[in-house]
Amino acid sequence: MPKSTQVGASLAAASVASSLREEILERNESGWLIGLEEDLMRTYGVSRPTLRQAIRVLESDGLLEVRRGVHGGLYGCVPSEDAVARTATNFLRSRGTSASELMVAQTAIFSSIAQLAVQHPERESLRKWMLESDAKGEYSARRALETSLEFMQQMAALADNQALLLFERVLYRLAQGPFDVGIYSRPDRREFALDHLRELAKAIADGNSDAALESIQRNSVVVLGWIEEAEKKK
Repeated sequence: MPKSTQVGASLAAASVASSLREEILERNESGWLIGLEEDLMRTYGVSRPTLRQAIRVLESDGLLEVRRGVHGGLYGCVPSEDAVARTATNFLRSRGTSASELMVAQTAIFSSIAQLAVQHPERESLRKWMLESDAKGEYSARRALETSLEFMQQMAALADNQALLLFERVLYRLAQGPFDVGIYSRPDRREFALDHLRELAKAIADGNSDAALESIQRNSVVVLGWIEEAEKKK
């Protein structure tokens, strides 16, 4: 195929993918039949190879599913939060993102989440959640990490901001992976981290944005020190 023809086919495929993407996102519903290949070839006036090139793009984006058989066809999909978070997490890991970089990003996102959470009418639920966690008994290193991650999710839910919820999910996945550097292995560090969560839960429940931000910044400085110390020992 001549190069000019290949370019033309690629542009046509990109155009079809763009048009279908907008239709799928506007519908915002999983499992609805977009149509058969033959239908879309006629609609867009493209060849089967060109259409399939567009389909591959949308499949990789998690927006389209190809089903075979009696009820076969092209079906629209709503991209899941977890799928997007997995892709972003893999990207950051492939770029060699360090635990220190992760902590800096987490501090910035936490601060934004906290400022929104203090405005939520049900913010008292965060303090209650922390009290219930404490009531379960002694914290192991693993449980302290899990509590911190779950606290992050609880606070993000109060923020009620989809973009921040996605960023929180990415950080959650990263923290569960290679960035668990054992900073909760020492009892004194676990207690510091948990005291921070209690303090932050109280500040948010009280609607005190300044106290929440101060707590987040203070914790960030200390934990960054722990991470740097752990990284030097590697």
